[in-house]
Amino acid sequence: MQTFGYNFADGHIKAYETGFKFGTNDQSIEAPGNFVRCVRGEENVYGVNDFVKNNDGTVTDQATGLMWRQSDDGNRRDWQTAMADAQSSTLAGYDDWRLPNIKELQSIVKYGGEVGSWPAIDISIFTLTGENTIDDPLWVWSNTTQGDFKYSANYISFGKAFSKKNSSATEYFDWHGAGAQRSDPKTGVPSDYDMSSENATDLVMTKNYTLLVRNIK
Repeated sequence: MQTFGYNFADGHIKAYETGFKFGTNDQSIEAPGNFVRCVRGEENVYGVNDFVKNNDGTVTDQATGLMWRQSDDGNRRDWQTAMADAQSSTLAGYDDWRLPNIKELQSIVKYGGEVGSWPAIDISIFTLTGENTIDDPLWVWSNTTQGDFKYSANYISFGKAFSKKNSSATEYFDWHGAGAQRSDPKTGVPSDYDMSSENATDLVMTKNYTLLVRNIK
């Protein structure tokens, strides 16, 4: 069994195993648990969307005051090009479109779906055109740079979040889970970057999809 956790070292959100004992000295256990941070308040209030279709290729979330493009345009772009494309858009007669920041993009993630169900978004409202494969994953850029790593930006994986166990492994699989927050280099080609580690080697794309957003209030 897995659940999402937040990595305060690099800002990533990913799935972690839940059945291990924290602090164990058993070297055969690769992921011996995580810390927890408690919260109080009404669980069913935070993150509840109130979508209204505008019948012009856009949808408004009345819960957040944000208007979204309902679908990506089918093009993968590097981060700089995606930023420029958003700023030049006049979709539905508006000229103040932009890429969402990572918290805004997280606000439309549909968490808690069945295992193996994709994408992690309300498909009655939004359309993602990618194939959810290694060659065409359902990854959507945010405008948020990854902390102090100025050459990388955060994205949300609305489908499979591919990685492999280490740099010597050959098979990618859905390591992090749909709805994971990861990061990609802002430009270049994947072969320019060595993102390997002893624990995981994420798939690198450098070109991802975009869902534009604008403020309505």
